[in-house]
Amino acid sequence: MGSVIVEDTTAAAWVWPRCAVATTLTPAEMDGLADLPERVGAPPSDNVACELAAGHEQMHAAFILADDGGDRWWWIRWNRQARELRHLDTCEQADPPSGDDCLLPATHPGRHSFQM
Repeated sequence: MGSVIVEDTTAAAWVWPRCAVATTLTPAEMDGLADLPERVGAPPSDNVACELAAGHEQMHAAFILADDGGDRWWWIRWNRQARELRHLDTCEQADPPSGDDCLLPATHPGRHSFQM
């Protein structure tokens, strides 16, 4: 009799690790964020870690804060050659079983946030 392979589709079975690279926001970046109108929540920490899946090849990305009533999301993107603090739209993918939205930028490489 042959063996039956059962695929485990629980979240714990396919969680992907996040990138481990971090950066520190500069005083100028922190000042620019402090000037945003309608900032949502507490001021951000100046230490942030990349939120993308481990092994990505594009710039690192970390969510910093939302403003405009939560409708605009600000991210820091960086690598060895460049860095930018800017508004990025969020990914439109959602996890069908749970309904969780992907909370990464729209153009992110690799896995969605609900897979990590």
